[in-house]
Amino acid sequence: MMNKKILSGLFMVLISAVSGQETVIREAWSRSYILQGDSVEIGSDIKVDSIKNSLYVTGLKCVKEGENTRGIVAVRKIDLEGNEVWKQVCDIGVGGIDESSTIAVDNKNNVYVAGYRYIKGKNLWLRKYDFGGSIIWDKTFENIYDSRDAQFKDIAVDAEGNVYAAGYKLLEDLSRDLWIGKYSPEGRELWKVVYSRGNVLKEDQSLVVDPEGNSCVALYEFGENASYVFTIKKYDRDGKVLMSKQVQADKLKNRKVNKIALDLAGNIYFVGSESVFYQGRNIFVMKLDASGAERWIKTYTNSGYENYAGNNIVVDKDSHIYVSATGGGSKDDKKYSWLSVLDKDGNELWIMNYSGYSYGVKFAVQKSGEIYVLGTEIVNNNNSNIWVKKYIPELKK
Repeated sequence: MMNKKILSGLFMVLISAVSGQETVIREAWSRSYILQGDSVEIGSDIKVDSIKNSLYVTGLKCVKEGENTRGIVAVRKIDLEGNEVWKQVCDIGVGGIDESSTIAVDNKNNVYVAGYRYIKGKNLWLRKYDFGGSIIWDKTFENIYDSRDAQFKDIAVDAEGNVYAAGYKLLEDLSRDLWIGKYSPEGRELWKVVYSRGNVLKEDQSLVVDPEGNSCVALYEFGENASYVFTIKKYDRDGKVLMSKQVQADKLKNRKVNKIALDLAGNIYFVGSESVFYQGRNIFVMKLDASGAERWIKTYTNSGYENYAGNNIVVDKDSHIYVSATGGGSKDDKKYSWLSVLDKDGNELWIMNYSGYSYGVKFAVQKSGEIYVLGTEIVNNNNSNIWVKKYIPELKK
């Protein structure tokens, strides 16, 4: 069994669950990506490509121009030493804001970014870049009501280069349609399923695709007796339902899923938050088997009226579960984040804390075990930059 370690320095020590040999997790480098002028950048997502030589980062960059704010989606390619290779932006001009919260990379190292813009009309967009940062195609999707309430929430790519996207749009009666769609490598829509018409206050979704092209989506919606539940739906490669399961907490807790992951055996993992009456929001991590039966749940309890939120979850080839989350917001607006690793049974192996206003860390994990963490830091005059840190596991000699 591994010993739990709390980490705040440049390295950390784990005990191998198999051999008992110590492994040192070393911080290889830390890079900040500085903006010029009076501006804000917030990191949204990070992925590592299949040939293991590049990271891809997306985020929101806001540039102040007088009384106006110009919103730009910045997409960066970074090598594994932290050097920026290229940067592309989506800029709709003064007074408009583009946002993106998700990025994906296929096995040919093409990059996919999904976003939305705060204008009426065709406000949802999906863009594909090649390895060198050139746009291959750019698709837009029209929202029929109010562009401020239509978003892509998550995207994923299968082994054949098909793109899966989950999102929602606001209807005229103020309810929301949640949907999952599949698109060809050329951006052509293959199918779309609207799976929760008529319920309101549903906007949190997460999406993952397995090696066979089955897609699994988690959403937050109304259940019976005005309670909230989260629902897991699994679709085959043609959009037919393979599984639909509601997971409901007790009456004093409302659980919402923030991110979903699968392991090689088809087990399903979630990180999310649960609201407790007059006690803030806690973090929970849950494991279901491939049929949807609950195996275990782990809770991170807030320290007093704080609002915790899950940011990311990844399962590696050895069934280690990487989880990141953000806390804070009790007596002031200060926030902090952490990254922890659990074993297959939900036991915490180690946790890394990130002090300061880190705005919710995301991360990517290579098959060889290297961890790349993305965060946001506040600098002078409430401006902000993104940062990336690399951690390397090494056997202790």
